[in-house]
Amino acid sequence: LAVTIRQELEKFLRQAGARLRGRVKAIVRSILRRRSPTGVASPQNRVSSSLTPAQRRRHSAWWGLSLERELVATAASNHNENPGTKDQGEFVPVWRRGDASLFSTDSDVPRRPRGLIICVTGNRRRMMMPLSTWLSNVPSDRHDVLILTCRPGRAFVDGVRGFSRSLPETFDALGKLVAENNYTTVWVVGSSGGTLPALFAGLSLGAHGIFLAGSIDPDQDSWRGFLPHGELERRVGEAVASSPRYPVKIVLAFGVDDEPDALFTERLAGLLPEARLMPVTDATHNCLYPLAQRRQLGGVLRNLVSSPE
Repeated sequence: LAVTIRQELEKFLRQAGARLRGRVKAIVRSILRRRSPTGVASPQNRVSSSLTPAQRRRHSAWWGLSLERELVATAASNHNENPGTKDQGEFVPVWRRGDASLFSTDSDVPRRPRGLIICVTGNRRRMMMPLSTWLSNVPSDRHDVLILTCRPGRAFVDGVRGFSRSLPETFDALGKLVAENNYTTVWVVGSSGGTLPALFAGLSLGAHGIFLAGSIDPDQDSWRGFLPHGELERRVGEAVASSPRYPVKIVLAFGVDDEPDALFTERLAGLLPEARLMPVTDATHNCLYPLAQRRQLGGVLRNLVSSPE
């Protein structure tokens, strides 16, 4: 019995040692493979190199928390350097209804005419970055911001909790909000699983501009309740034909390192002749956050709302 126990223990220790050595070698290889140009691997690369693509997308948003102060300071500096944005204030929450949140800035009384920027997120990922980082890059002068989120994997088929119960009802609720607040312009920004809902919402509302980032092919998503397989072309065509304002300014951004996103974005652009493709280099599905890191996101969003057409 003692001999059997010793043999089993030795076998266990050999296997554990082999697994440990394999893990150490894998970590060393990943660090060497992702060393920065300065010869030192960054903490983010050391962590993210062992993640799957899906995990890396979530991780990049988490990593943004540590850079948030720098990005906020950068956004403020950028606003001061650009004409027409020096009076920009800080967004504060006005109200929250379930998964719908409205933000605004301190403004003159009575309020000047304002526009509305509707942000439709993929699941609860907050526009691919922490919400405060996103808001620090959105032009707040004469604009309010509405953030819409949904349950993971539902793509707004069930509407927005506390705001609507279906996608068509979401469009009606948005139209009512615009009318009640006398917004002079409407802009729609969608990310990831929120891109197609944002597109249909923008066309339905007659938005002045639509910006989609990281569009996901509905054949690979949970859109069966609203957009069955093979229905994309017909539904987009109907939405374009019935839109009260078309053609409009449409920008389709995608990470060039994400082949499925790139292919579907090109397909979507074929259905929207007025759309302009915006490839983001060195970016995957989460293509907005690299723009924020490069201090370019604020300029992109300001350009979107720079003119009605």
